[in-house]
Amino acid sequence: MIKVFNDGELQAYIDEIEPNITEEVNGEFTFDFTAIIDQEKSQYINYNSLFEVEGQLFQVALLAKERDQDGLYIYVNGEQVSYQLIDDELESFSSNGTPSEIMSDLFAGTSFTVGEVDFTDPLTVSIKERTNKRQVLMNLAAAVGGELSFDQYEISLLSRRGSENGIHFRVGKNLMGVKKSVDGREKDAQGNPKSSYEIDLIELSGLEEYEDVKDLEVIRLGDTVRVKDDDLGIDVQTRLLKYSYNPKQKINSSVELSNVTKNLSDDLVVLQQKSVMKDEVYNGVKVGPEVGFQATRSDDKVRTTVNATEGFEIAKGDGNGSYAPVISFDTEGNARFKGLVEASDFVGGTIDIGSGTFTVDNQGNMVATSGSFEGDIDASNISGSSFVGGSINIGNSTFTVDNNGNMVANSGEFKGKILIEYGGSYLDIDNISGPDGVVPMARFNDGTSETMVFQHNGKFKIHSDGDVEILSKNGVVSAESAFYANQGIQIYGNAWVGSSQIATESWVQNMINDAIADHESTYHSGS
Repeated sequence: MIKVFNDGELQAYIDEIEPNITEEVNGEFTFDFTAIIDQEKSQYINYNSLFEVEGQLFQVALLAKERDQDGLYIYVNGEQVSYQLIDDELESFSSNGTPSEIMSDLFAGTSFTVGEVDFTDPLTVSIKERTNKRQVLMNLAAAVGGELSFDQYEISLLSRRGSENGIHFRVGKNLMGVKKSVDGREKDAQGNPKSSYEIDLIELSGLEEYEDVKDLEVIRLGDTVRVKDDDLGIDVQTRLLKYSYNPKQKINSSVELSNVTKNLSDDLVVLQQKSVMKDEVYNGVKVGPEVGFQATRSDDKVRTTVNATEGFEIAKGDGNGSYAPVISFDTEGNARFKGLVEASDFVGGTIDIGSGTFTVDNQGNMVATSGSFEGDIDASNISGSSFVGGSINIGNSTFTVDNNGNMVANSGEFKGKILIEYGGSYLDIDNISGPDGVVPMARFNDGTSETMVFQHNGKFKIHSDGDVEILSKNGVVSAESAFYANQGIQIYGNAWVGSSQIATESWVQNMINDAIADHESTYHSGS
């Protein structure tokens, strides 16, 4: 009889037809049955019902009704209540601790409790993709090499289910049919191909003639059994990993034996840890239609995303789920970087740094607000408002400026202002003004007086608030003239106006002295 529950209340006992329970180690756990539709009990069977059989609870997965020539029937395909964990969907799951602690974390907010757990070593589990709690549970079992056992809402994680109790399946005793298959795509721990046996058997523990020894013939999921069929050349000892039976009358059952346990660890990222787990960093990978490929570090500090919509992105996280991109390449070929970029070559395109403060166009023209250079600069033309620091050497020393500001030039032309300062004096060219028609040329200032030189109507003019001296080419005093503000003009040597020599006081005195000397020499030499 099956107990039917609705909303936690026992509603009816159903006499089932052809019931069948199938359980697989770390796999399916289902219950199927058919019942007659009547006016009394079948009304309590609905999609929200729970069914209790052999102490286990099953929920409805599929419900169907039919009519045939014999009457009305309802067919139920049920799943052990642990399948409720499938409805608890997760965007991702990360937890660390012992398997018992991880299971407690996983079952939080559900009706499930942790039973017996044979494993105590800590580990970290991270699944960075959409999943559900039952899938995580199966993956955890595969990760530690354990086997799950379900008792209604209590779930245990055992090192193994079943035992070695000497059960034999052989022709002539309890073996009705056997099918052997070898699958080289899967290997056992020793590298041997997976060998499986599908067996139809008679459970001797259900027969009256074996009543006295039925406990010795009871089979359980996970047991190690021996299979012998001389005609097929089978004589092997292996584990019972799947068990299908009629709970109403365990006589004709079927089992699957194999040397390889079902493994789901490919869906799990697991790190075995020998020390402090929280200091470890690992990568979780999520693949889906929305994000494409996404790898997230376990501390949520770095995330890499690749997809066909946004391109490629590396983002830095704050550890709380917020991310900011630091490197990205969009689907148009645009790249963005935050941080240092090191490269041996940049070929093609343009450069714009600081919103126009430093640019290089695709012709190689550079514009910079300011800059510092170390090493040589080769250029055909340099234009700038200022050059600060260093030295200049143009034309292999034909024009040089050292780092003290001393300039040497073979020759040159200047347009605009020239200011030369030396020892407190200066020469300032093109920094003076004059009357109409006067072309300013230069201003000389020695700190005590100032002299200006003009060109006016083709004449050379000198204005000075001090004295002006004109020296000969070799600086001989006899060839110099002086213009004094207080003493007038002094001429040393001969002075000329046009082609006529000026009779200066000294010249006249010399001429008189020479004439007197000649007269005395001529007329008075004998006296």
